[in-house]
Amino acid sequence: MAFRFLLYLIVMCFSAIYNENRKVEYRVQHVKAGGKGERGFMNCPTVYEPADISIYVQGRGMILKEKSVMAFQKSDGKILAYGAEAEQLAGKNTAEIEVTSPLRRGMVADYCVAAKLFALLITKALGKDGNSSLLRNRKCLGVAVCVPQGITEVEKKALEDLMRWEVKAKKVLIVDIPAEEFIRMFSEKYPDEYGKYKIIVSIAKDEPERYVEELLRDVLKFAGQKQISGEKVCGLLQEQCRSSIQRGD
Repeated sequence: MAFRFLLYLIVMCFSAIYNENRKVEYRVQHVKAGGKGERGFMNCPTVYEPADISIYVQGRGMILKEKSVMAFQKSDGKILAYGAEAEQLAGKNTAEIEVTSPLRRGMVADYCVAAKLFALLITKALGKDGNSSLLRNRKCLGVAVCVPQGITEVEKKALEDLMRWEVKAKKVLIVDIPAEEFIRMFSEKYPDEYGKYKIIVSIAKDEPERYVEELLRDVLKFAGQKQISGEKVCGLLQEQCRSSIQRGD
């Protein structure tokens, strides 16, 4: 119970502090122009806590599960690895490799990197599944994306755009419910509509407390910029937690 109150407080704190500065980087022109995303990653590398991406194929269940991580060479932007392989490279202390997560708490933070990452993951999933017909007929492909609750319409549009432009999906559905719930509910209640989406992409976090840690780091970083001590921040959190408990939130 106390953890829920603390999480609520931190989210509210972070939203108030960063709302004015938060924005989604579309960079749509790069993708529309046919850019492969192999250059330009160095313009805005991100170091966010990676999400867990699962890809389901209708009738076969979960085919692939990877981290939202990509590694590229700093000198020329060449993609070196993605998913778990890229995460392993993060442990290698080298000045030649940049490891980045284009998603920030499940939301698109770097459009170009995210577009390339999802395209690679879906291609890998379909190839692993042996479903070459879906690979050949991308223009007929329907993709449903299950995102975290609280994602904004702007962020949903970013995901929809990258699925259309980079993944080449004909139909895209963005829903803020877990993938398992989407599969169960839509297959039972809306079988005709569900049948249009052969690929289901889940963006989640197996360890959500890692997002809380990231939020805390962001709050403390902002506090430091404003010369607010860590002790003061802790006091504010405790005060707000007590108030939340008293209100019965």
